[in-house]
Amino acid sequence: MDGFSVTVIDKNYNLVGTDIIDLAAKRGMTSISFDYDLVGIINIPSEMRADKIMLLKRYANERNIDFFGTWDSVFRNLTSESLLLDAYAFCAAVEGRSLEFDVNGEIKVCGHTTTQIGHITQTDKIFERSGGLSDLVKKRFPGNDGYCFGCIIEGSCGGQCQVTREMASRSNSKQQEKLFDDMCDFYRSITEALAIDYMRQNYNKTSGTDLMPERR
Repeated sequence: MDGFSVTVIDKNYNLVGTDIIDLAAKRGMTSISFDYDLVGIINIPSEMRADKIMLLKRYANERNIDFFGTWDSVFRNLTSESLLLDAYAFCAAVEGRSLEFDVNGEIKVCGHTTTQIGHITQTDKIFERSGGLSDLVKKRFPGNDGYCFGCIIEGSCGGQCQVTREMASRSNSKQQEKLFDDMCDFYRSITEALAIDYMRQNYNKTSGTDLMPERR
């Protein structure tokens, strides 16, 4: 075993700290997947959640442990040179680059989603322009998702995780709006924190001085 996954919700937020990284380091592990709940509201301010991730990420990286999660998807897209040339989405699933074949014959874009885009008995229809896969991808392109208009990270985010959107769509309108707004605030906060950290590290390497004060 070379790593493990951690999901943080309200009840365990204060229980998850650097000790999980110490555990991984002690056992010679090289990776930790860390995520906040993607389908429920976490009543912790988005900046506090982002700060906690940055603390754990730095602590893990100092011990040669890769620390990642869905929260770094936007930043990875943002810093990709091909973002200027290709269409990007939150993940490979909603970018149209992955398929999940269920045991009952249903085909979905990932193993966690409940959105069916086709069936194994009619695989050719999935790839038609009017098919389920094309329809899903087109709706997530920048400029096509009304909910994301005007967001500073619209292009590199691509409308969040499909599972979050599914969960929100099943809630009443107030819960749906609150879940989306909460996740949007969080993704903007963590992307800003990652960008500042990236600039600081790279500036320090070339100049030997600090680019900006620590984020608080």
